[in-house]
Amino acid sequence: MKTRALTFSPSTIFFATVLTATALLGGCYKVGDAVNGAVYDIKVQKNKQENEPKLKNFDDVGDKYQPANSAELAKYDWVLVSAQMQGAPIERYESIIAKRSATMNFGDNLVSYSLGCNNYRSSYQLNEGVISLNSIGATMMSCNNTNNGQLTLNQIEDKFTNALAQSRLRFANNPDEQTATLVQQKGVEVLIWQGVLKNNIRFGEPVRLYWEIDPETVNCVDTTGGDKMCLKIRKVNYNAEGIKVGAGAWRTFYGKIHGFNHQGNVRQIIRLNAYNNPDGKENPYYVFDSIVESEIINAQ
Repeated sequence: MKTRALTFSPSTIFFATVLTATALLGGCYKVGDAVNGAVYDIKVQKNKQENEPKLKNFDDVGDKYQPANSAELAKYDWVLVSAQMQGAPIERYESIIAKRSATMNFGDNLVSYSLGCNNYRSSYQLNEGVISLNSIGATMMSCNNTNNGQLTLNQIEDKFTNALAQSRLRFANNPDEQTATLVQQKGVEVLIWQGVLKNNIRFGEPVRLYWEIDPETVNCVDTTGGDKMCLKIRKVNYNAEGIKVGAGAWRTFYGKIHGFNHQGNVRQIIRLNAYNNPDGKENPYYVFDSIVESEIINAQ
């Protein structure tokens, strides 16, 4: 019988985030200078729907797909985009796929995954593409029923873990070289995962920053001369012990922080990563990492 080991709680992660903040914020790295100024003229790239892989025949994925190996799997962040049994959708995964809440990551001989509730982690081995799981640990949250009303999410998690163990994994890079497709098959069940190249693989190591985000946005002009709403931000400084020691001046930020959702009634200090992207439309390329502090601001 599988046992579950409790992992760190979100409050523990929050505490560790504050304690580990350092004085890197004042570094002289060029990307950091551009980010800290927050007035860098960045061309905002419109959101694009990533092309989801579509396989016409799930019983024969063709020569394009090779047995998965750990090095390639570790380069991507994986999201479940399809689940079929003999060509028909597997009902228990439909809501999870629609919400894109099933994620999986590989690295350091560990695989971690979630279907949108509990977080699972296990050491693993691959033998000609067949994955073996060892020492599975998980959080122990009680999850709500799914939309089909038949299985709880906890039950679906258990079924998925059983399906992952000893499943055959086949992998293929997509032509754009920034995405990949992973086929997970066990018996007649076939799950398709879409992989997006991890930012540190795509761009290299980032500059880590801490910004305070004002609850109110401000009117600004984009690179085409059109009006839009921009964030109002300022850099926050921490000492080596993780104590906040000051903040910079408020500035208008014209770009985008990927993965960050602004809330008009919440003052937040966030941790983000800035990647050097000289050949891209967005340089620096900003990615949200975590919330360090948040405070609800009551409207007067």
